[in-house]
Amino acid sequence: MGHAIHIMPCTLAHIRALALNLREGDRMEASASGQPCRHLLHALWRNSSIRKAATVDGEMAAAWGCCGSIMDTEGQPWLLTTPAVEKVPVSVFKIAKYELAEMAKGRNSLVSSVASDYKRAVRFVEKLG
Repeated sequence: MGHAIHIMPCTLAHIRALALNLREGDRMEASASGQPCRHLLHALWRNSSIRKAATVDGEMAAAWGCCGSIMDTEGQPWLLTTPAVEKVPVSVFKIAKYELAEMAKGRNSLVSSVASDYKRAVRFVEKLG
């Protein structure tokens, strides 16, 4: 039996739910900003021209977006996840590839960063290209 993945516009309610259940690596990476995770997530959400969220089997799984206005030539994509993404790793990868391609439309480049000690995230970004 497959898992139900639902993608929707990201709301502040999604951001709050995400902040309460981040995967440990995502939480550590977010806390490196020096501010509470919920504040960082709110800032990312507020400053993004693209904002989406996904649930897996009704459980909050991920939120992502692209900071910068749609007129900027450079976008700053971000993605934060909960343990629910581990139920559907191949689907998450395919969705990420698609979403990055959408973010890149009309932009010269996408620039982001990942903590070098967050090995899972580094491998994910490397696979995305």
